[in-house]
Amino acid sequence: MSSANERMFYLMRLAMGRYPAVDASVTIQILIEACEHARKKATDVAWVVGNQVHGDEPGINSSNAIYLADFRQDEKYVYILLVRGDPTVGRPTFANMKKKSVTPATSDDPDAVPAVSALLVIERGVLVSDKGQHRSILERASGLGKVMVRDYLAVLLRRYAKEHPDKFEAQKKVSKKGEKPETIQYSPTVKLHPQQNASLKNDMEQGQIGGFRLMRGEAKYNGPADEAKIVGTNVQLKVKLAPTGNVQDVFKTLKNVKEAMSDAVNFDSYKLDLLDTDDGDNHSTQLLPLETIDNADMRYCRTVKASGFSSELEQCYARFHEEIVDKAKKFFDLGDYWK
Repeated sequence: MSSANERMFYLMRLAMGRYPAVDASVTIQILIEACEHARKKATDVAWVVGNQVHGDEPGINSSNAIYLADFRQDEKYVYILLVRGDPTVGRPTFANMKKKSVTPATSDDPDAVPAVSALLVIERGVLVSDKGQHRSILERASGLGKVMVRDYLAVLLRRYAKEHPDKFEAQKKVSKKGEKPETIQYSPTVKLHPQQNASLKNDMEQGQIGGFRLMRGEAKYNGPADEAKIVGTNVQLKVKLAPTGNVQDVFKTLKNVKEAMSDAVNFDSYKLDLLDTDDGDNHSTQLLPLETIDNADMRYCRTVKASGFSSELEQCYARFHEEIVDKAKKFFDLGDYWK
């Protein structure tokens, strides 16, 4: 987790589509209109049930929700600030290490629940090489991740489409020869694609590799009819490594461990555990096939860190924190991150 004077950001590419497939495009202007409409009509709250975002209010835990706390745009960017309240988590608590005492945070509002906020900055323009995807930067917040942000924006778009169906009509794509063109209403969709922004090789050689996990894929087993059926198995071996300055040393160790275990388990893929920050936060690469280990794509996705804030930051803020906005925008100017 990041400390009170730093923020972590995901580098993403936002794209919008339509369902079902029609001859139309959904532009960033539609998302802007959907956000402005939701704020004007006070219809910007969506509810969280489990790990999913819903447009309809559930019967219980109505405080487990997301709303559009702040919104603005300029010629180059769209700025969106989301707040999520979550009554299922414990209250924030402060600890004094010298006195060995703890002080829970309190509120006079009986309906108040713990909350986090996340800033999303979207670049309005796109280059031909971007293939219609908008470069975006999302603040990392526990309980308000990439999937939840994506699904929340989709809720706002669907609500806007429901009130303005005339803006979401297009010809259905013809799939069979001789099929007649048909004008239908479609639903706008949202995707957030992680941006490959770092070099796995460089991070390994700089000692940012924490270990690896060998994985065996699912193995099917069908027993006799009167025996319990195993639907699938998944076996993994996790190895922690001391820092290494050479990516080939990691690959060599990985292969040696695989060969040593081959009599017991035949592993067919691997994940590398990366140290994400100076504090030792871990995350993993995507699942990589062992047979292509020497030719693996050395670019991967990681969070980026902004530090040097003038004061301690809150985990939730109700209006744009301009220092966070400014530091987030600076990552757009780092060309190597967006190759």
